[in-house]
Amino acid sequence: MVTTKSHGEWIKLYIDEAASDSQMNALVELLKLDETLGLGGNTEIISKEKVKISVERASDRVKFSVPASTVEIEMMEGLGGKPIKVDNLRKPFFDDYTQYKSISNIHQSDEHKFSHSGTNGRVSRLAASSNAAKE
Repeated sequence: MVTTKSHGEWIKLYIDEAASDSQMNALVELLKLDETLGLGGNTEIISKEKVKISVERASDRVKFSVPASTVEIEMMEGLGGKPIKVDNLRKPFFDDYTQYKSISNIHQSDEHKFSHSGTNGRVSRLAASSNAAKE
């Protein structure tokens, strides 16, 4: 999943094209929970699309793109040149959190257009499963 957002205002969700409709809908519901992104309240989900997601990883950079957005981020170095990691955050969505800074963040769609660099970025992992499929 890739998101494009304006904090507290709107968010667009790009979900891998291999996901089924039920998986996509379950992910959207999961992201509304306070324990994940907490997408409720004032944040409007303006779109959810199944698209091809391209990801390129190097030891110090990550580049990902969807049809309307391309982002390249660079790992921020801490002491001894090691990655800056943050543990024990309150939301499991931030598991394995590594701090990055943006090299480029470009989005162009019919509704929104922006391009900037030098902002914060992160790579984290959200692992979720359900027993419902096993029952």
